[in-house]
Amino acid sequence: MKNGGYITQQRIKDKHRDKIITLLKEGPQRFSFLQNATGHSPAGLTKMLDDLIDDNIITKTIQNRKLVYVLTKKGQRVFEKIFLLSDVLSEIKSRNGKYLSGGVPLQRIKTPPLYWPTIVHLAVDKEIDNVLQIIPKDYLIQMQLDLIGFISNNVKKNKIKLNEKLERKIVIGIPIEYSDLVKMIKNNSFEKWKKMWEKDKEINTIWLQDSISAEKRPYIMKYKIRGSLKK
Repeated sequence: MKNGGYITQQRIKDKHRDKIITLLKEGPQRFSFLQNATGHSPAGLTKMLDDLIDDNIITKTIQNRKLVYVLTKKGQRVFEKIFLLSDVLSEIKSRNGKYLSGGVPLQRIKTPPLYWPTIVHLAVDKEIDNVLQIIPKDYLIQMQLDLIGFISNNVKKNKIKLNEKLERKIVIGIPIEYSDLVKMIKNNSFEKWKKMWEKDKEINTIWLQDSISAEKRPYIMKYKIRGSLKK
């Protein structure tokens, strides 16, 4: 089998595993429920459940005299990797964090139609004070302008054909661990890393996956960003 065929099969397998893990995140589920929710044949679903059991992601137990499947502690961690950004936002919400959004340009009535595809979102735990001094609104808007400008130029430059009928979303998330931020500032870590990047003329390998699922899944794509930091 060619490598492309293997990757395609692996992506399909991971998608099915993600679906089962997501369903079990809601609580213990019976086989019949999982079959109806996924549309798999009994044999196909049994094979996937057995694989997840072998990987210690789910387990079988008896509740109310019925066999059910539940996530293990490892399975809970795998779910968090599937929807990491969603999990981070849920944590902030559960702690009564603050949420800010904005940055859509105003449009005068007589101007031709103008379209702007993004809104800046900022979620932060309520204990973090003066967040707009750490990350000013001007920078959030500038980050949005830089991103949209880059995407627009890249589409035009590469002559990418866009699907005008598609109604979907793209999310780019950058969670920041406040404790690590404090340590970074205290130890001048950014300055030290910047010197290393400038010396090596590249950022070390960045790995991208088509989705985040099983821990053993091979990585799909690899990029190296060279000369990305200006002196």
